Amino acid sequence: MRFPAFISLLVFLGALAWWFWPSTESATSTSTQTPIATAEEVALPVSGPQAPVAGTKEPTPEEAGHAGPKPSPAEAGANSVAGIRLLDSWHRASTLDRPGVADSARGAEGKALQNFVSLWNDGSDAYRVALKNQIPAQLGAEFASYAEAWTKKGLKGLDEVLATAVGPGPAWFAWSEAFVDMCQQQRMSGQQAGVLCGKLIKRMIANGYSRERILELIPMVNELGDAAGGNLPGENYVVASGDSYWALCRKWADLGRTTNHGWVRLFNGRTRTGLRAGETLSIPKVDISIEAWRDIRVTSAWAGDYPVRLWDSSMGEEAAQTPLGEFSLGVFLDDPTWTNPRTGEQVPAGNPDNPLGTRWMAFKEQPSYGIHGTQDASTIGSFESWGCIRLRNEDAEDLFDLVGPGARVTIHP
Repeated sequence: MRFPAFISLLVFLGALAWWFWPSTESATSTSTQTPIATAEEVALPVSGPQAPVAGTKEPTPEEAGHAGPKPSPAEAGANSVAGIRLLDSWHRASTLDRPGVADSARGAEGKALQNFVSLWNDGSDAYRVALKNQIPAQLGAEFASYAEAWTKKGLKGLDEVLATAVGPGPAWFAWSEAFVDMCQQQRMSGQQAGVLCGKLIKRMIANGYSRERILELIPMVNELGDAAGGNLPGENYVVASGDSYWALCRKWADLGRTTNHGWVRLFNGRTRTGLRAGETLSIPKVDISIEAWRDIRVTSAWAGDYPVRLWDSSMGEEAAQTPLGEFSLGVFLDDPTWTNPRTGEQVPAGNPDNPLGTRWMAFKEQPSYGIHGTQDASTIGSFESWGCIRLRNEDAEDLFDLVGPGARVTIHP
């Protein structure tokens, strides 16, 4: 009798436990389920970039190319340090080395630089179309701002942002050179291009670019100088009977001008030295001044802020350094005789021992110093003059014709 009662009790207790204890399936389901929230509960934007669909691979920057929207300034600045350094290295490299720098660059930064470099290969139209699809973030926020300005407003828009840039970085240097180059390619080499080129030269020097890199700008500057008459203000003058360039220069000198016949001829695109009564000349309103940088041995001619010429030059040796500061030109001599300052010996023009070459322009303030040519062009670029600025003969003759007595000379360290 007791055994069946005991069994009955066990069955009753087991049934009671089964009724109140949760099932394994129910417990598992409760512990792994993720709550579902609405967009409002997690503050998701109504529109904007969406997460990739499961099972798909988001394209890399190299695969995406220029497809996509413009990056935000934060995005452009956050991941672009390598790109900015790459852009700086590329722009500082010589013309011969630039292709190697661009071609060897890898990743999204390299692709962005290679696309930008196409501007120098007549690829401006294709690059501008690509930029309309996406402004690259990999070369920095400053680069993106210039790219956007050019894409939306062309050269005018690009000039506006470049001209007002404060504390420019590598992107400013690269886009400024691109701007001048595009203006010259499109025969739009205006005053803005010249002024921007002038800023570029001086900022490159101030930022430690090599002298070889600065001198690579000579063709660009010469083209600007040759086009100066169409880019800078002038006033018309009708040639009278008996006028000559010499007589006009004397007239201008009496008015305090330092304009010489070479500047007037360059301004009017003329090679002949004679004048005809009744013809009209455009007389430049700005005279030529000269700036030189002693450490990198570079000399230049300027019409205000507009560069006209850029020359390789030599400066004084260590024992007779070229003086720094402000000077003005005094005595001008064609085929000068040289007097050795140490011995007093006079050496005639054309003599191999005469270091002055074919032209001499003395500083009024220190007449023993000046600008001159040379009998040995292989010395250009050295520190071996006795303190003067030495140019190749053809460059000294060019400068001799551009300026007259009183022209201002500034020599920087």
